Amino acid sequence: LVIAHLMRAFGAAGGQLVAGAETNEIVRDGDGYLVITDTQRIAARAVVFATGGRQADPKIRAELVGGGFVPPLRGNPWSCGTGAELAASLGASVNTANTGFYGHLFAAGVEPLSPVDYITFALYHSSSGVMLDPSGRRFADETRGDHNNTMALAAHGGQGLLLWSEAVQRDAAQAPFVPGTPSLDRWAFSRDRGGRVSVAESVESLPRPLDLDAEARARLGDGR
Repeated sequence: LVIAHLMRAFGAAGGQLVAGAETNEIVRDGDGYLVITDTQRIAARAVVFATGGRQADPKIRAELVGGGFVPPLRGNPWSCGTGAELAASLGASVNTANTGFYGHLFAAGVEPLSPVDYITFALYHSSSGVMLDPSGRRFADETRGDHNNTMALAAHGGQGLLLWSEAVQRDAAQAPFVPGTPSLDRWAFSRDRGGRVSVAESVESLPRPLDLDAEARARLGDGR
């Protein structure tokens, strides 16, 4: 309904929608611009770039995390940065200082097959867990939220160990992360789709000893 309303207002103002066209080049033309697409040329007094970003470019995603690996794409596959390149060709500057991004943690081994999988396997409850890097070192304040935990993990190579207690597992499986959405046992879904997840009877029973601080031990408790 919102899109339909916007399109009616756009048409009423004399706007013309060109769908399915790819912009190949934009050049200055006197006091305006010439927009060259794969179907036509459009003269314009001004140009507004409204693109979906650059996240579909693997090189850009790698640069956001220091080049150590390529984070998986969580978003549309068409936003490759063409709009930013066109703007730069006209003299615009692109802010490359902001290396933040929006994403969520999910278990290694899980391969998203459809957009709904990004919700099904998102470990939103990492804010109640303990995150460790491959060396066993805790490197983030998990309470800042799963989206911030994701950026912290990306800055540490993209792989780590997330621990949470049985109480957190029970609450996370029974209560939806977003009110009004279905309750999902994301641990079980991850296990069934090949995710590298497991259960330990206690911290001491883990395959390797962990040097956890008092806060981390308290958060994990004495049980599973």
